[in-house]
Amino acid sequence: MKDSRETFEHTYFINPSASITFSFVAPPRLVPERVKALAWAQLHAFFYFLTYSEHHPQGSGLPGGIAWYSFTHKPDWGNPHFLAFASLTKAWHGRIRAVAAEGYFRLAIKRDPSAIELWSFALEWNQNLRIVGFFGDAKAALAISASLPPFEWRYLDEATRMREETPLTSSEDEMFATQFQD
Repeated sequence: MKDSRETFEHTYFINPSASITFSFVAPPRLVPERVKALAWAQLHAFFYFLTYSEHHPQGSGLPGGIAWYSFTHKPDWGNPHFLAFASLTKAWHGRIRAVAAEGYFRLAIKRDPSAIELWSFALEWNQNLRIVGFFGDAKAALAISASLPPFEWRYLDEATRMREETPLTSSEDEMFATQFQD
């Protein structure tokens, strides 16, 4: 993994007979469906644990699956999209907050305090990648996620886009702040 990288080129045409080509090297990009699949497996296990009943020796699966999710690397944890998610779910009822592997794995599952069957989740892997999202009522999840500020992309051409990353200071970090109810 440490030697993995992705390269690509972008050519700018100055005029029909002259162009400049730039080569870029970047770390490998994560495949969104693989991120979602691993997040689903981890959330499913913790939700099963959360809902496990010793009286009826079983727990529940993830209701509705993951209805919406987003992820980003540490240099961008302060983007408006993630800050709004943390602010929105800060007062939700905490169900699980976990820190494992000497801080290289973190998880928070919270329940919407209204009557809607909706949960939020935040995962952190390797102190580098955060995945946030909702499961449960898919309509409610999509409506809430639509209210989050969108990522602001700058298009270089019809196939290439970029955006500036926004770091997060530790004093601003409220992603895993959790209030537990009795």
